[in-house]
Amino acid sequence: MDNGKRKTLDSFFFLSTQKKSKSPHEQSNDADNENAITQSFDSHPSRVTFDINEPVETPSIMSSQNINSENQKNVQHAEKNNNKTIGDVVDVSISCQDPPAQPKLSSYPKNHENRSFVAKWYDGRPWLEYSIEKDGSYCYYCRHFGVPTSSSNKKTQTDGFINNGFKNWKKALDKSKGFDQHLKRYGHILAASNYAAYQQREQSQSNVIHMLENGRVEQIRRNRQRLMKIASALLLCAKQGIGIRGHDEREISQNRSNFLEILQWASSTDPIVKSIFEDNTGNSTYLSPRVQNELIKIMAEHTKRQITESIKGNVFSLLADESRDTSGHEQLSIVVRVVVPISTNGNKNVIQEYFLGLVRLHEFDAPTLSDEIANCLIKCGIELKSCISQCYDGASVMSGKCAGIQSILRKNHMPNGIYIHCHAHKLNPVIGDVSKIVKYINEFYQIVSKIHSYFTSSSVTNEYYQIAQQKLALRRSFLEEL
Repeated sequence: MDNGKRKTLDSFFFLSTQKKSKSPHEQSNDADNENAITQSFDSHPSRVTFDINEPVETPSIMSSQNINSENQKNVQHAEKNNNKTIGDVVDVSISCQDPPAQPKLSSYPKNHENRSFVAKWYDGRPWLEYSIEKDGSYCYYCRHFGVPTSSSNKKTQTDGFINNGFKNWKKALDKSKGFDQHLKRYGHILAASNYAAYQQREQSQSNVIHMLENGRVEQIRRNRQRLMKIASALLLCAKQGIGIRGHDEREISQNRSNFLEILQWASSTDPIVKSIFEDNTGNSTYLSPRVQNELIKIMAEHTKRQITESIKGNVFSLLADESRDTSGHEQLSIVVRVVVPISTNGNKNVIQEYFLGLVRLHEFDAPTLSDEIANCLIKCGIELKSCISQCYDGASVMSGKCAGIQSILRKNHMPNGIYIHCHAHKLNPVIGDVSKIVKYINEFYQIVSKIHSYFTSSSVTNEYYQIAQQKLALRRSFLEEL
């Protein structure tokens, strides 16, 4: 076999045979046939966009049990040539994908013999086409599925049913010159066989590509179902505020993690969850930490989009504060407050507070913090001009009138965002200052603190505290260390 010859998909389904050496003309014809195969498959992209709930239409191939290799090449040659036999005629079928053109008119044009085409001639002749423009009849099979051979090439070129159109209506029903004579030609018989093979290929629903595509669609559907179960378990852990991963997630571990244990528990009653552990290979379980992080990020982005939709068109208040986490990193928390209607007519409203996220801080000056806040709101799709108030603590970097965050944001992004000092931060210094001035308040807080320490520092005193509550019929409360 020539290494330069391109292989096609059909070469995997049809056995190759030893061939004689070919003339240059025959080799040129084979090259045309190969190009026809390539064009046929290139016209159907392998990657298609489809709905998982709808059947997928895929290209089909001919069955090797009923179609020999010669007919297959003929069909491919016909699909390549399409409608190159009759020039610029446009009122008949353009390609083999179009049905035969059989217009039924009340009257047809008459020739010089006062004869015309008859619509009844269509009956029993599905191959017959009529061109109103040329006032001639054509053969649908021979035009689209005919393959010239060395013995019939000359006859094919002069066949009126292929090139110029048959117009001798007087001889149309003549058995030696009309429709019947055309049916007896070898070229028409071969074209009819090719058309039957083409129809069988198009109508077959049990071809290999169709089955492979159905399997692919079913696999996508199963993967989506499994991913929904995994995402539901992650969402449960996130909503309950429990850890997702464990220190030992091996199969031999008695407690792999909250996430995996929830899925393992659900697998006893849910076959879809059970298939996650049984059917998937080790590299496609969708349970890895990377996939967990991606799913959590997707759910977070979806939640932010919902928050953005509720804020869109409304005014909001901005709250922000920085604090250090257990790892020693400074985090800036950003929250928005917005009035949301709880009734369809808008008569009842409620104030909702939405947490947008934490921003890791590396610099702590006012310009940097204001940029971080603005970027966070912009990424969430929130319009900065809709902010009508800002609420921070009393630190100068936050509340500074000239160079604080509230001043920078109001000047650059939020012209209506007035600054309001956080009431919780106000209360704490007020209590501290009052305790220093009024000694009775200071003594009160000291006594309360000592009583709390007395009952919580010892398990014996704590037990007596609970017994006293029972005897006095008081609502039981448990003291914890501050």
